[in-house]
Amino acid sequence: MNILISAYACQPLKGSEPGVGWNLSLALSRKHHVTVVTRLKNKEGIESYLNNHPEINMEFIYHDLPQWILNLKEKMGTQLYYILWNLTLKNKIKKWVKKHPIDIIHHLTFNQYRTPSFGFLINKPFVFGPIGGAELIDTAFDRDLEPATLKRENYRRSGKDFKLLSWLTRRTKQKKMILFSATENKTRMGQVLQSKTTILKVLPSIAISPSDFDLPTSPEVEDEFNMIYAGRAIDWKGLLFFLRAFGAAKKQLYNAKLTLIGIRSEEERATVMNWIAECGLTDKVELINFMPRPELLKMLTHANLFIYPAFRDSGSMAVLEACALGCPSICFDAGGQDAFPDNTIVKVKVIHGDYSRTLTGFSEKLVWAYNHQEKLKEYGTRAKLFAHREMVWDKKAEAISACYEELMNDLKI
Repeated sequence: MNILISAYACQPLKGSEPGVGWNLSLALSRKHHVTVVTRLKNKEGIESYLNNHPEINMEFIYHDLPQWILNLKEKMGTQLYYILWNLTLKNKIKKWVKKHPIDIIHHLTFNQYRTPSFGFLINKPFVFGPIGGAELIDTAFDRDLEPATLKRENYRRSGKDFKLLSWLTRRTKQKKMILFSATENKTRMGQVLQSKTTILKVLPSIAISPSDFDLPTSPEVEDEFNMIYAGRAIDWKGLLFFLRAFGAAKKQLYNAKLTLIGIRSEEERATVMNWIAECGLTDKVELINFMPRPELLKMLTHANLFIYPAFRDSGSMAVLEACALGCPSICFDAGGQDAFPDNTIVKVKVIHGDYSRTLTGFSEKLVWAYNHQEKLKEYGTRAKLFAHREMVWDKKAEAISACYEELMNDLKI
């Protein structure tokens, strides 16, 4: 098939959304004729990579707004620029598809539901996603949220956050398929997005290239039980919650150690140090403000447990990377973590509206992991096998290709 992919974020050898845009487009290009629409700023990195890999069969359309608007991008913010980028592509792509045979337009990045894609505005079969971000933070965690975060969360709880997507889905005439990165996204939005012209499915958005994780997995024999948290101390990431859970169980975790990686700013570092002191963990926690990714991955191969206490998530690349290295993870049983079987990561149940009981539950799971380290290693072994077998880009491309076939067959009915 001839596929036109929209990937605002798309760069080789990158992680996060640019990595999704590049790696999934590349995997799909092995099965289809792929043309990618992306930002002009990505051209240099893409063309350089293509020059060194002539076997890659992808074409690119580069688009950015005029320089005077680019000069205002920092003031207007990425989201507004992204919306304008999509809207200004409409006429350009309409002219392009008249000259080039296209079977399907597929929007990949950004993989968010709140903003439009030019794909809705062109009368071609359209795949949107996998999209995420619609998960709700349980009210149990409201006490740990900043006022601005809580305000946004209450807006989302009202259901007003997907009005635009609902309008686009119902008003546009082309046959379309919306892929959700997590079951929670589909459950929450599915009813209002259902229409005669729309197919709804769940497909996790994250994947890996196995060769990037070809490292020996052998936790070092040490007296300490080593835990790692990598990321900033953003309120909804749940670091304060985890420190409280760790503090509540510290007597039972007597030789456990936590390494926090990525707390960079002085202000954030001071805040985290206060949290650590309040939880009585001063002698249990080490802060490292920055660590190169290769070193972090190597460190994960020797860790006993990766900590990911985020209150909401569409699917964590950090958890997947830990799985790919055979490092067991602990996280809440919510959002995108439903992509992982229960016996591959340690999942903590959120008790709706009850901070105290949820905190106790997290502490109990920590103690279980500490007291059952051989079983924990088995979790890591199963997680690695699952990640390398099921969560790879080529497997993701196969699933999306099946979606393309279903969409095209549906057009014939």
